[in-house]
Amino acid sequence: MTRADWGSTDLGGTIGTLHAGAKLRVAHWPGAADGPGTVVLVQGRGEFIEMYSETIADLNDRGFAVIAFDFRGQGGSARRVRTGGHIDSYRHYVEDLCAVVRHAAQLGLPRPYTLLAHSMGGLVATLATPVLASEVDRVVSVAPLFRIARLPMPSGMVAALSWIGARVGLSRTLVTKARPLPDMTTFADNRITSDPARYSAFCKLAADNPGLMIGPPTFGWLSATFRAMGQARRMQNGLLPVPSLFIACGADRVVSPVAIDVFARNVKGGGIVIMRHARHQLLLERDHLRNLFFAAFDAFVTNQPADAKRKKARRAGRGLKFVVGRTGNPVPPRASLPQSGDELPLAPLPQAEPAATVAAIDPQPAVQAAPDTGDADAAAEDIGDTSVAGRFDNLRERIEAGRKHTAQLSRVDAETGAGTAEAEPTVPGPLRTRIAPPRPVKRGRGAKPARRR
Repeated sequence: MTRADWGSTDLGGTIGTLHAGAKLRVAHWPGAADGPGTVVLVQGRGEFIEMYSETIADLNDRGFAVIAFDFRGQGGSARRVRTGGHIDSYRHYVEDLCAVVRHAAQLGLPRPYTLLAHSMGGLVATLATPVLASEVDRVVSVAPLFRIARLPMPSGMVAALSWIGARVGLSRTLVTKARPLPDMTTFADNRITSDPARYSAFCKLAADNPGLMIGPPTFGWLSATFRAMGQARRMQNGLLPVPSLFIACGADRVVSPVAIDVFARNVKGGGIVIMRHARHQLLLERDHLRNLFFAAFDAFVTNQPADAKRKKARRAGRGLKFVVGRTGNPVPPRASLPQSGDELPLAPLPQAEPAATVAAIDPQPAVQAAPDTGDADAAAEDIGDTSVAGRFDNLRERIEAGRKHTAQLSRVDAETGAGTAEAEPTVPGPLRTRIAPPRPVKRGRGAKPARRR
């Protein structure tokens, strides 16, 4: 059943049901009067709006307006199967995202629009960029689903079996047995976050809102996912219609960080930042990892100069029906997290002498509840300068260079259109943005006449 109200956590703002092919649960919060624009949150599989309460508050603090939604089949949106999570084609997910962006324009939310996507949402956002090129200014994808990690058998065999299962009438059948709701007893083996306080808050949210959770994937969803990942791989040798920043989590056991790195380094108009010790859900990670994420986000989106923001044409379309379920405070409250000094103690950061240079984003404090993060010596070597400013300097320099490169790309697109000849990247470090200058037009006697059909 579609839900048009909050679960156990009221995040304020305005929430309701958007009628766009399927009934979608959508919520939005206004930003500052002279804010930097609007962020569209694009969630991963099995997620729902309430999981992003802390991120929504962080974005509101920066002046952004925020709009978030549940994909069809999960959260409080319409479901085709009782356990949720089923889809036959990612085309429906792309339609959901496009409808929400169009709804943001109808609400008058300030431009430019930025997509902040996670996991499956990152794959959907990448596939939707050709459609949303005239609407969206930037895309930030955290751990996008370009390849599933640690499958029980070769990916080609899993793709073939899921395709066969979907074709013989098992499309809505679950691939595995349903699992119990997460709790703190599974923290040591969880793949989401290494922060015990945020994991405890997530477990409580799941226990209080079982109707927003979904079960294991179906054969139909798995088959559609492999087809969508193949479509994304075919895009990696071209030019992204929208400048995109990809953030890979080095300790990710859900999606492959190697596949993200390969995609971002090959595609033109994309950049890559790698958080070596972050797990899959970076926005629920420890504070120092979230701070590094927002340093990259601010450099790529928040602090970009006005002349680098591309003017987007408003696309005309039919009006979408939106039924308001509840209107609350304009700014969502921050989620209350357990005090880490009481039941869930965290070890302090290892003391280290300031290093002469800071490597890529690579901090590694020791956490008693997450033993797989490495010893203190390796962590101290990774951190280098433990001050916040010291850790961010190198990152800001690299992203600043990438931002200037992206601004040049915008000017080339505006003056001559997107080019096709590839140029060597000039931005050093992990964030690289490639520009494809236009091919020179061959004129004169050497030019071959057009062939008649």
